[in-house]
Amino acid sequence: MLARRLRTAHGVRKSGMLLLEGPRFISDLAGSERSGLLQYVLLSTEAGENAKRVAAGSEGCFDVFRVEPEIFAGISSTMNSQGIAAVCRVPDPDPERELGHARLVLALDGIADPGNVGTCIRSAAAFGVDLVLVGIGSACPFTPKAIRSSAGAALSISVMERVELPRLLGDGSIVSRFLLVGASTRGTDLDGFRSSFPLLLVVGSEARGLSTGIESLLRERISIPMRPGIESLNAAVAASIILQSLSRKA
Repeated sequence: MLARRLRTAHGVRKSGMLLLEGPRFISDLAGSERSGLLQYVLLSTEAGENAKRVAAGSEGCFDVFRVEPEIFAGISSTMNSQGIAAVCRVPDPDPERELGHARLVLALDGIADPGNVGTCIRSAAAFGVDLVLVGIGSACPFTPKAIRSSAGAALSISVMERVELPRLLGDGSIVSRFLLVGASTRGTDLDGFRSSFPLLLVVGSEARGLSTGIESLLRERISIPMRPGIESLNAAVAASIILQSLSRKA
């Protein structure tokens, strides 16, 4: 029953590819346990020495295609490219297995800016989050801007996109397993919040906050203490502060 509902909540996604740019991101992925996501490397014939070293280290494991600068410029999405990019498979984690083993989960509710989504994922990786759920209405975590903002972390931790969060968070098995917590301006002060794990944190957009359908499912709300006159924080900043605090209590 749970498996069926999780698959429905996760949505249907055709297998796709993404472009990962920069020698450090590519080197990190190639040396990780998720290196199988990397399909092949594109190297400009005018690439810098660092990019060339990474490409040379990839040969024998992945195909490396050398292309003329004007062709690479048409492929690259960055203004100051270092001349190396990798085509990678978009990860497709199993929702039942991931949620069954996760201790700390981050859910993004209506965060439309890909830079904010990427930054949330980067912070999630830094503070021990096991799984990031990107709800329908949030930006795709695998666009070039989101990948850059995540510093490649969208490929290093489990990320599920286009999740129907109200359906998922309303499932009895999820409710019984996780403490469902939301970031809110009307919640318990973060410094005094008593956490218990497994925990699932939901962060909404700074413009609209949490969706009504999601807020009604939460058991707890957390607020970040701020000086008077400051209405809210950027969603990615708020997520980072809360995750850092939770990581110290986990």
